[in-house]
Amino acid sequence: MSITALTSHDTTSQSTASRSDVTHVLPTIGKTRVTWSGLISSEWIKMRTRVSTYWLGGIAVIMMIAMAIASAIQGSNGDVSADSVMVMATGGVVGAQFCAMLLGVFTITNEYRTGQIRSTFNAVPKRLQSLAAKTAVVAIASFVVTAVSIMVSFVIAHVLSGRGLVFDYFSADILRMFIGAPFYMAFIAVLSLMVGAILRKSAGAVSIVLLMFWALPGSMVILPPSISGIVAAFLPSTAGAVLYGSATGAGDQVFSAITPQSAFSLPVWGAFLVLVAYVALFAAIASAVTNRRDV
Repeated sequence: MSITALTSHDTTSQSTASRSDVTHVLPTIGKTRVTWSGLISSEWIKMRTRVSTYWLGGIAVIMMIAMAIASAIQGSNGDVSADSVMVMATGGVVGAQFCAMLLGVFTITNEYRTGQIRSTFNAVPKRLQSLAAKTAVVAIASFVVTAVSIMVSFVIAHVLSGRGLVFDYFSADILRMFIGAPFYMAFIAVLSLMVGAILRKSAGAVSIVLLMFWALPGSMVILPPSISGIVAAFLPSTAGAVLYGSATGAGDQVFSAITPQSAFSLPVWGAFLVLVAYVALFAAIASAVTNRRDV
């Protein structure tokens, strides 16, 4: 065999060996699976690395605690009931829900604004998986922050209201209020996320959510009195108030001053189903838009 043939044979062997080594070192493209835990972790990293997340969370906590302090000081001169203390602890939800709304909207619209959503969908071709992960992270974060804030607010309200060693907070209504407020805040965050996924613009999404939660209750006065109270009962803000408002009437219900009063009111389970129906409706629209519209 000639020297040229030997050299060609050696070169071919080395090239084959090199390709073989590369094949063993590099992962096979197209077969890497994205796990659910990986998606949650990714979305959590995105959320906690945004400055707005800390601002919104901090403002929500401060608003809830400040409301509890103000209410407890004002009511410390009288005989404060257990329900009243819980109303003090959950009273800050009225203002803090602005923060939950913005958190939900910014979680999705910021990615569309910066173009990061393209990287997200390239990494997760099944777009609904990414949307579901964002939903889970937003819901859990809102629920946990609200629950912790209510617990701190509850302790402060109990001490400042002068109840001392009296600790009679074991009724079903108080448990409903304690769980209902975080659930309602998670609902607002998730619904806002879905509106943001549909519109993809922060200003438009915020406007729609404000319309639903703050403009519609007041506009019910233009309807005939016979039906205005019934329609208002199915609005998200009114249904949410059923979940964490006092059954004994202690404290103000959300938007009670502007929402038409009616003898009709939803039971707790009915209010829960109404909120679930709102989320399901907007989630269906957001899913269709996310799948079909280009980014």
